[in-house]
Amino acid sequence: MEEPRSKNKSGRRTATVVAALLVVALLLSGTYAWIDVKQHSTNPFRSEERINVRLNDKFDPPDDWKVDEPVKKEISVTNLDTSNRSVFVALQLKEYMEAYKLLPIQEKGENVLFATYADGAKKGQFMKWEDAVAGKFKYSKYTVNGVDYARTTSEELRNGIYGKSMEIMSETPAIYGTADKAGYEHKEQQTGECNYNLHKWGGQSIENRINSSDTIADYIVWWDNVLDIEVWKKIGKPKDVWVANGKEGGSIVFWSSPLAPGQSTKNLLDKVTLTAMPGAKLEYIIHVEMQAMTFDSVSMYEDSTPLSHTNIKFGVSEEYYHELKNLLEDAEI
Repeated sequence: MEEPRSKNKSGRRTATVVAALLVVALLLSGTYAWIDVKQHSTNPFRSEERINVRLNDKFDPPDDWKVDEPVKKEISVTNLDTSNRSVFVALQLKEYMEAYKLLPIQEKGENVLFATYADGAKKGQFMKWEDAVAGKFKYSKYTVNGVDYARTTSEELRNGIYGKSMEIMSETPAIYGTADKAGYEHKEQQTGECNYNLHKWGGQSIENRINSSDTIADYIVWWDNVLDIEVWKKIGKPKDVWVANGKEGGSIVFWSSPLAPGQSTKNLLDKVTLTAMPGAKLEYIIHVEMQAMTFDSVSMYEDSTPLSHTNIKFGVSEEYYHELKNLLEDAEI
């Protein structure tokens, strides 16, 4: 069995002697011509950082969303097998809601009162003009959405025959918040939906109010799996959970563990419930923005890197940068 080569100095001397003997043998032989032999062996080592992260959004849109009817809205993140680095994941959710209110018909600032059927199968319904003509009371005709109804007159009001107000849908919706509605089809990284109102984990912000008392949260309930950062720290900073700063009204939520290739987070959101109708017609939109980066990049938020450089690298707003930076410092990631 061949002895392993020694790596000490005596080994190198032995190699030198063998080489010298080979040279002598070549010089003594007249049959050898001078030969110059070169051999090359190239062993390339290449590495490419591949970050392939997918935002999972399972949504079953209802045809007609009913009050107290939960709708599945599952949000999670997967670091795909084609990635070769673990990532830090942060999400920011935004909302848009508009509602068409029911408003009483008015004329010169006063509600228009309509006659109703006093008895029969239509009792309590608004009386059609065709049925009022043959009656003993003198009504006036009033057309609503192409239908002629019987309106009570001042004479009937004096005789104590009152009608009731008819409500119709407002022509323009009431917008909750300051954002404009955006189109659903888009390909750009920054879209109109990015300007929607931030969902604040500590409660509704003033931006989401339609007035001093009416907020999106008065009508929409989220069934989420988010821990407040103070609770998270108090119970020992458990791994594999979603964390947000609710006390400060934070809008960013992050996954508390490095997300390795092939791993997925748990659902941030499971379902959404409509608790009450704010009007005759409602449209509600949730927009999700994800940011995934290596933990080497996370440190950029924790040091004194100029904000302009960070914006170029990540394409985030100044408000987002400061909130995430403060959140990471608080979490001691």
